[in-house]
Amino acid sequence: MNNSDKIDELRKYETELWDIYTATEEKLLGFSQEYIPISGFLLISMLRRLSRIQMAILDACESVNYYSLNILYRSFIEHYLKFLYTFMRLAEEKNDDVGKDYYVHGSINEFQLMRQSVIKAKTIKGEKKAKRPKNKQIEDKFKFNKIIRYINSKIPAKNCNEPPLILIPMYSRLSSFVHCGFIADVEDICSDEINMEEFNKILDVSFLMYSGAFLQTFITFDGLHRHLKGEINTTFAEQSQKLSNIYYEIQSKLDVKNRDGGDVEKLDKK
Repeated sequence: MNNSDKIDELRKYETELWDIYTATEEKLLGFSQEYIPISGFLLISMLRRLSRIQMAILDACESVNYYSLNILYRSFIEHYLKFLYTFMRLAEEKNDDVGKDYYVHGSINEFQLMRQSVIKAKTIKGEKKAKRPKNKQIEDKFKFNKIIRYINSKIPAKNCNEPPLILIPMYSRLSSFVHCGFIADVEDICSDEINMEEFNKILDVSFLMYSGAFLQTFITFDGLHRHLKGEINTTFAEQSQKLSNIYYEIQSKLDVKNRDGGDVEKLDKK
């Protein structure tokens, strides 16, 4: 299968995945609003954002835009790990705590950083130096390193070539593309010589993680419904099975072994 045919086939899978989600969206949101309004909304929101990045990755592969592809992949890794962290905590804790950590604590930290940047800009302009506010330190559980440690504590990697540890050097290398770094400059100069293997590496790993995110979302809601309501929701269970079949069908067609992105099967089965 050539690269163009692969992208066309993955776009068809994308449509299939979203058809399943769309058909169940009302029930997912209804259950979420009743039992886990914050964390449930967060999980679905992250899935949607992953979708936007994944579609852009397909576009970048199709246009052979290596530089943009690496920027997108770096963002995808961060989005996926935050999704995975949310999924794992929600499945384990079965409450709204992870959503509160994200929307409450995370938003406070972001606004504090924005305020500090405004003060810094005014100081550079020579305006009267404003007093730096004494911000209360709030633990940001969604920091990259904390997420990696949490995931690794639940799915311990035996060596640095397994997820999630393998994503640390990959994330750092890709940061060079985001921040206009030296490594990005060298790879951009040599991009004409880059084998299509590099494109397929990113395409295969990202799409498998992405399709796994759909499965993880429905598995979460299926499990929470059983736990919180004490009964099986046949729609959630049936859609979870459909997504499981699609996921393993996709996995059988993609080469994800020994990729720099890691073997995500272990993560998706958790």
